[in-house]
Amino acid sequence: MIPSEDQKKQVQDQILQAETTILKTTGFALSMETAYRYVDRYCKLLYPSHPPLKQVAMAVCNDQFFTYASLLFKNQSIALACIIFAAMRENQQLPYEAGFKFPADKKAEDGQSQDKRAWYLRIDEQIDVGEVTETLNLIEEYYNWL
Repeated sequence: MIPSEDQKKQVQDQILQAETTILKTTGFALSMETAYRYVDRYCKLLYPSHPPLKQVAMAVCNDQFFTYASLLFKNQSIALACIIFAAMRENQQLPYEAGFKFPADKKAEDGQSQDKRAWYLRIDEQIDVGEVTETLNLIEEYYNWL
């Protein structure tokens, strides 16, 4: 059955009332953490001598809001996906490629890193590599759509 115009108007009014109640309850103070601070932090960790990469990663971070990634995934994972995408665009070595050296690594006497964790966990324990992959796919789809 197709709803009448009166029924549509009634549902619309109920939605507006619910939205107003939510805004009043929260004191109209809605804020959310974004991935920007993680982009900044991870760029300093991974690419300290390449400031243009940070600018590209920040632009990608802006653009990811045109996808639904920020609704589904942790900011840490989104930030890393933005940096990886920027590094690919800037033709920089990627953190998961063989031979990538973490600038802050402390070397043991044999020249090997003392940190044996997975590359993404060395950046932040909160990163989910599956979320990074999904975010990269969404970002790539968005840029291909443009």
